[in-house]
Amino acid sequence: MRRPTRRALLLGAVGALAAAIAIERLWKTDEERVVEALDALQEGLESRDVARIEPWVTPDAQLAVAVPGIPKGKPLLQGLETALRSFERVAIHRNDPEIALRRGADAESEGGGDEDPIEATVVATGTVVVEVRGGGGAPFGFSVTALFRKRSDGRFLLTSVTAFRAEPGLR
Repeated sequence: MRRPTRRALLLGAVGALAAAIAIERLWKTDEERVVEALDALQEGLESRDVARIEPWVTPDAQLAVAVPGIPKGKPLLQGLETALRSFERVAIHRNDPEIALRRGADAESEGGGDEDPIEATVVATGTVVVEVRGGGGAPFGFSVTALFRKRSDGRFLLTSVTAFRAEPGLR
């Protein structure tokens, strides 16, 4: 094999590898983007850091239901900040979420330009262990239904928690 032929084959192989990586990063599904938001929210909750949660929540996000430890009627981030200060540790095991996407007229999202607005209703279940400062902790099974909206940058942000249930024990 001649040197130019080897060089062309090597460049072709490197180009194919780079294209495969670029396609994987560019063609992320909406479901994968919702899971990315869930992962980021979970990491922020477990680290008890509202600053890590804030980029994944709309500023006007509200709780449509009562959640223990979070004052009702306040913006979600403000309520989380209050609740997380009283926690010593938070550990979450989340099962695979159920994600239902709505596009177009059925969604109320702020779409980007000509794109159809996209919303996701997510039902997340699992187990959370919360240790309160000066007290102990126990596992609780949880079920949360939340609404996410897709932004022009492709991220899905939490806009509201529409259902919440927690019961002692594992899920």
